[in-house]
Amino acid sequence: MFQKLKKFGFVFALIASLVFTGAWQAGSGLPVAQTPTAPLAPGLTWNNLGQTARPMQLNIKGDALELSGQTYRSAESFSGAVSASVANFYSNDELYKLGWVSDDAYKAEDGIHQVFTNAAGYYLSVDYVNSADDPNSVSVVVWLSAPKDSGRFIAGTNVVSIDAAATLNKLNPANNATGVDPHLTILKWTDYPADKYSYCIKDPIKLNACAPSDPNWTGTFKNTAWIVTMLNPLTQYSWNVKAITYDGTKKLFTYADGGTFWNFKTGMSTLYISGSVGKAGVTMRYWADGTTDFHYVTSDSNGKYILSVPYDWTGYVKPSLTGYTFSPWNKHFTTPVETNQVANFIPLTSFIISGNVGTAYAKLTWVDHSVTYSTTADVYGKYSFYVSYNWEGTVTPSKPGATFSPSHRDYVAVLSNQTNQNYTLVVYTIAGYAGAPGVTLSYYYGGNRSVTSDSNGYYSLTVPYNWTGTVKPTKTGVSSFTPAQRSYTNVLSNLTGQNYRANYVLGFASIGTQDGYVRESFEGSGVGGVANSTTTLKIGDTTGNEQILSILSFNTSALPDNAVITGVRLKIYKQMIAGVNPMGLFGNLIIDVQKNYFGPSLSLTLDDFAAYAGGANGGVVNSVPTGMIYTGSVTTAGGLGQVNRAGYTQFRLRFASPTNADNATNFISFYSGETTATAYRPVLIVFYYVP
Repeated sequence: MFQKLKKFGFVFALIASLVFTGAWQAGSGLPVAQTPTAPLAPGLTWNNLGQTARPMQLNIKGDALELSGQTYRSAESFSGAVSASVANFYSNDELYKLGWVSDDAYKAEDGIHQVFTNAAGYYLSVDYVNSADDPNSVSVVVWLSAPKDSGRFIAGTNVVSIDAAATLNKLNPANNATGVDPHLTILKWTDYPADKYSYCIKDPIKLNACAPSDPNWTGTFKNTAWIVTMLNPLTQYSWNVKAITYDGTKKLFTYADGGTFWNFKTGMSTLYISGSVGKAGVTMRYWADGTTDFHYVTSDSNGKYILSVPYDWTGYVKPSLTGYTFSPWNKHFTTPVETNQVANFIPLTSFIISGNVGTAYAKLTWVDHSVTYSTTADVYGKYSFYVSYNWEGTVTPSKPGATFSPSHRDYVAVLSNQTNQNYTLVVYTIAGYAGAPGVTLSYYYGGNRSVTSDSNGYYSLTVPYNWTGTVKPTKTGVSSFTPAQRSYTNVLSNLTGQNYRANYVLGFASIGTQDGYVRESFEGSGVGGVANSTTTLKIGDTTGNEQILSILSFNTSALPDNAVITGVRLKIYKQMIAGVNPMGLFGNLIIDVQKNYFGPSLSLTLDDFAAYAGGANGGVVNSVPTGMIYTGSVTTAGGLGQVNRAGYTQFRLRFASPTNADNATNFISFYSGETTATAYRPVLIVFYYVP
């Protein structure tokens, strides 16, 4: 079956009277040059209005040819649009048989005009004009021009620059587009420096459609958009556009996209299903057979609804409203919908079955009125759903790999809400060593949960089947854990050995009476000459190029005997700089570490200058301070190994280069532990864990 086709220009979108029927059913062959007569549709009464003149636009420059022509108007008028027989008489096909070819179409204040040309040199305009008394009433006017040679040429005023690089391309519908509205197919193409355009759509039945001689090349003059209506639904079409330019001697044709036709396939026409559901605000869901893609509308205050479906649609319509079921339960349209349909429903009271299924996102399935339904529990395992009045059936929970107790629940003659219909889920254990007693391990399942490690530091927690989440340990006094947390994905078995390490931090203030600096006896001697235990720590050199270094002392006995040292940080507060800042100039500020003390005793002595250090070159002080604070880090195993868990630990600060040999004083001084301002005193920070 091939429907008759209606076409009208995009600029006429609001005018329903412009109709071209049977537009692609003509035979082949070109019109024969002959003196034409005015084609007056039979069945109408025609009034001869005599001669009237019209300007016929010729090209994009605005040139026109003013011609006199005989004018006829139908005595009959039509409401909205002319009759199908009249529209068909003035279609491209029928006028082509009389020697006329589509040349232009345009909308004016009085109505819509279709312009045709004849090989013998005449113009024909078929006009659908609006009545002055009734704008919805349409009459037909036929105007047949005198020969072109009798016309008066009117030069245009437009200045047109022809771009030789211009191309003509189609834009819409996109090539191979699908689902195009058969009642509103919008054709679009690019602007091109031509006198006019024509388009043609290939009839899917005709093999030679849109050949150069096909009458269905429809002129649009300079319009680059057009609307075609009443195509067949679910039908493949091809189309193209050509630009026509007159060079003064002949017409030149430029075909869009190099002459390549584009294809598109129409979708289905729209039909309506409507009816009553007896309640306002009812959600009317509907979906096509073989799909799960729901659409919906809502009934109005009178319980009425209307929804749209495609032509030839089959599928379900189902009403839903909290507290109600409906009779029938749903409506299944098994026969393709080809006309508007009516489907009514009666509301009935329904009841709730609710509870907790014991795990997030479990599925619960039941059958109501021979239809299988399901719902999914929320993240907390909670669920609820409605069943019909006096329902009888079975509810079964499920989740891949999960076991529920009970495995199902049976119901007979439900006449009230059923609450606390709970299920229990099989769970799995995650266990291990938390790193210390009293550690809180937090995780999430149906809400925030936690367990605490026992007096030996061990813990155990349970999670549901297929659990995904994170376990994070915390404890006051513990600076961090390694790992900081453990993440799990789809837990399907018990997990043991999920251990953590508790990391601690202790801070120590230096012992002021044992802090101080030692100056070399003379340049290059390598032995101490002056020891000074004051509020100041100096590091650098003197005018005699004698090296100055400093000693810091800490009581680190508060560390556990079995502590494993993982890091040591030293913070010192700058007091002043004398001469040139030696930081960077003298190389790295090196940290030597010694268990108990350098030299013969804990007190500052000259021997501390060159005394053995078990953790020599154990670390460096960062040359860039934060504010006035310089931070050093002990990073070597030798340096970390010298931290004393049972007594004192001393640090020696010295530059990699003892002097810059400029015979000038260059040193940086820091506050020692004897400084009255406690905020300025040196601090030692030790990071460790207890295995």
